[in-house]
Amino acid sequence: MDKFAKFGALFLASIVPVIWYFPQFRAVLWDVSWYAVTILMLIRPIAQLAPKTWKLMRFLPWRKELGILSASVVVTATLYRSVEMGAAFLPSLIDSLRFGTMPVVVGTLAELAAIPLLVTSNRLVQKRMKRWWKPVQRLSYLYFYGAGMLLVSYGKTDVYWSMIIVASISAISAIVRTYRNRAASALNQSK
Repeated sequence: MDKFAKFGALFLASIVPVIWYFPQFRAVLWDVSWYAVTILMLIRPIAQLAPKTWKLMRFLPWRKELGILSASVVVTATLYRSVEMGAAFLPSLIDSLRFGTMPVVVGTLAELAAIPLLVTSNRLVQKRMKRWWKPVQRLSYLYFYGAGMLLVSYGKTDVYWSMIIVASISAISAIVRTYRNRAASALNQSK
């Protein structure tokens, strides 16, 4: 079942450019992208809260496919917009960074962060980048929260809940992980 679901996510990511051609499906693709990245951002903190639960740990490898699915929608939208706008695309991108409101600026940065996230989501690049791969993948936080801010600025307020849930569970997971590390360190020192 896992292989089928992972294949389905990668297949959907590969046909996003074709689906994007039909404007009536774009809103659905944006929703798929948002929920994929939300699930991606939740998997690790939830798995860290319950590390002994094998059922949660088996979802860790899915993060890659969910990231590819989500970023493929954003990169496809960016590429389509660049083709539609032609030579005006880069100046409009720069203008949105210079003169846009905070959500627009952060959203534009999130859109740009999707490109290296998508490009570095394969084993060949991971092996070549070695230790630099992980810092690049940390752009996923900018990608998630920036995209959320942009969607909220467009009136999609249900995104707030996703961001609050992810931030809360991530914070709880970090606190629990810190507590566990300190307890293990104290135990090792007492031996």
